[in-house]
Amino acid sequence: MPEKRMERKTSSLNMEKDTTKLWNLTKALNDEGSKGQKITLEDEGKTITGKAAANTFAKEIRTEIRERKETPAHDIMQTDITMSEMKQSIRKLKKKKSPGPDNITNEMLQHLGNSSLNTLLDIFNLSWRQGQVPQCWKDAIMMPILKKGKNKSKASSYRPISLTSSCCKLLERIINKRMHMYLESENIIGNEQAGFRQYKSTEDQTTHLSQVVEDAFQSKKVTLAVFVDLQRAFDKVWKDGLLAKMLRYGISGRMYKWTKSYLYNRRARVLVDGQCGQKVLLKQGVPQGGVLPPTLFILFMNDLVPELPKGVQSALYADDLVLWCSEEYASTAKYRIQTALDIIVTWAKQWCVTINREKTTGTLFTLSPKTQSVKLTLDDTPLKMEDQQTYLGVTFDKRMTWKQHITSAEAKARRKLNIMRKLAGTKWGANEKILKSVYQGNVQPHLEYGSSAWMTAAKSHHQT
Repeated sequence: MPEKRMERKTSSLNMEKDTTKLWNLTKALNDEGSKGQKITLEDEGKTITGKAAANTFAKEIRTEIRERKETPAHDIMQTDITMSEMKQSIRKLKKKKSPGPDNITNEMLQHLGNSSLNTLLDIFNLSWRQGQVPQCWKDAIMMPILKKGKNKSKASSYRPISLTSSCCKLLERIINKRMHMYLESENIIGNEQAGFRQYKSTEDQTTHLSQVVEDAFQSKKVTLAVFVDLQRAFDKVWKDGLLAKMLRYGISGRMYKWTKSYLYNRRARVLVDGQCGQKVLLKQGVPQGGVLPPTLFILFMNDLVPELPKGVQSALYADDLVLWCSEEYASTAKYRIQTALDIIVTWAKQWCVTINREKTTGTLFTLSPKTQSVKLTLDDTPLKMEDQQTYLGVTFDKRMTWKQHITSAEAKARRKLNIMRKLAGTKWGANEKILKSVYQGNVQPHLEYGSSAWMTAAKSHHQT
């Protein structure tokens, strides 16, 4: 940039009123654009982008899996499964659960005698030592369940429920516990992730975000947040990428080999009106209906947020991601969040994850009565900005009044109260114990959920 032009640029900056010009100048000096940068790779002297670049990433991952030497396996990844582990897992099985294709129920497993338990343990250890999952354990029956308020005549209106082998899920439960112990003891899973982890819940994340925004208001700052929607992330996990990450995080030995066998060659048949369709090979994603897949999923997502720019924080619950930045000026927060979005887009392309551009939206939390325009882009597409967001079942509005959330919770609770009135008003009438149970299970949760986040609401909103 010529010196005179540079002088004119810097002399026109006014940090008291607007920092946008400063950030635009900084990006120009660093050869940065406001939009997400396209991934450009060098391969044998040629510049490649798009599909060719994606294929190169895939080739690199497969090469890494072949060439990466397994680290010495931790004891819990190698030692035989014990009778104590199996019995403990059997006690935790839930009753009245539908069986998989083999028609073996949890109740059957819970009533096995000593001889049968020993045989089952031998089968588990044979599978564990050889790193092989029997094909019959990898078959599933999928039952389509209509989504609320959707058109019954369209296949896209249904979500699949997978019924898999109870025996396999019992073994998964044992392996999953061992994997969790390793990941948590080694502090591998980031603190941002609360999904499928012991002693963590959705309310941890909603309360955290609420406190951040309230703290910013107290400091006369604004908070810019983006709620990122990853499209069917669970169903589209790149299996080779997952295996590469398992090796990177030190999962090896029997645990790695068994999980690899568990992931591949999975088949399913759809059950409709008592009739099963033909078997279909499931090529993408981690298996639905299993015990182990949630842990594998959060492991796959683990490297999504650690390298965000300074000033940007995040919270994850499985694949529900929110990014935020609190600053004195909205323009400063916008620059930092845009940089973070570009990082997320690059990660998604590299690991074959699709970001839903329609459902990914942003909100500027501010007490200022003035309308402030914030323009963000998601891979060259303008990001929608909204005045309120529903995150993990809690509705945040830009001024944090909580009016919309409390009104909605009240409406849901009143609908449930009508059930209690009907129960109490029948000819025989429900007794006090039944009514109390109905209230605690169906009414109270609507009134209390997320209360640690919206407890700062005005007293007028709390009155119902």
